[in-house]
Amino acid sequence: MDDLTNKDNYLSDKNIVVALSGGVDSVVLLHYLCKHYSGQVRAVHINHNLSMYCHQWQSFCESLCKKLEVDFTSVDISIENTSNIEGIARRKRYLSLTSELKADEILCTGHHQDDQAETLLLQLFRGSGVAGLSAMPKNKTIHGSQLYRPLLTISRKQITDYAIENHLDWVEDDSNKNINFRRNLLRLEFLPKLSAVFANLTTNIARSAKHQAEALK
Repeated sequence: MDDLTNKDNYLSDKNIVVALSGGVDSVVLLHYLCKHYSGQVRAVHINHNLSMYCHQWQSFCESLCKKLEVDFTSVDISIENTSNIEGIARRKRYLSLTSELKADEILCTGHHQDDQAETLLLQLFRGSGVAGLSAMPKNKTIHGSQLYRPLLTISRKQITDYAIENHLDWVEDDSNKNINFRRNLLRLEFLPKLSAVFANLTTNIARSAKHQAEALK
C-alpha cells in the first residue's frame, strides 16, 4: 500500500482489531479501516496507567469509537517504573492485546515507515545481525495470534496529512518528548539532522530493512 486512498486487499475478509492509543497513527488507522472495512472493525485501548493524562486518553478513545460506531474495549495494565520501562510496557501491551483477540480476529497496529527506520537504526546500534536489521515485519504471529501492520510503508507525513484532511482529532503522549528514551532521541534529535543531508532518508532506511527481511527467506 503506497497511500491511504486504496484498500488493503489482505484485510478484505478479516475481522480486525485496532490497537488504539489515541495518537495520530492509531486514530488514522482506525478511520482508514472503518472507511474501507465497515462492520469488520473493533478497537482495544491499553491504559498503561503511567501518565497523569491516561484516563483522558482512554475517554478520548471511547468517544471516538462511539462516534465511529465501533465496539470499544479498554484494558488496564500496571507497569513498574524501571530503566527498561519501554520494553516492559511493549511486552505487557502485546500480551494484553493478543489476550483480547478471538480466534478469527487479526490485530492491526499503526506502525509506519518512520517507525520502521527508527527500529532498524536502534537494532544497528545494538550490533544486531540480519534478523534484527530486518526490523518489523508487516505480518507476524505473536502469542499465537496474527499481527498486521497496514501502514508500514506509509510515512509519518502522509499519516498527519490524512488526519488534517479528514479533520481528525488525536492526543499527544507527553512521554514522546522525553529524549531519555532512545527512540525519541533518534526521532527528535538525530533523524531531522540526517534528513536535512540525506534525501528520502527514512524511505531508504525502511527499504534496507525490507532487503534484510528478504535475505532471511
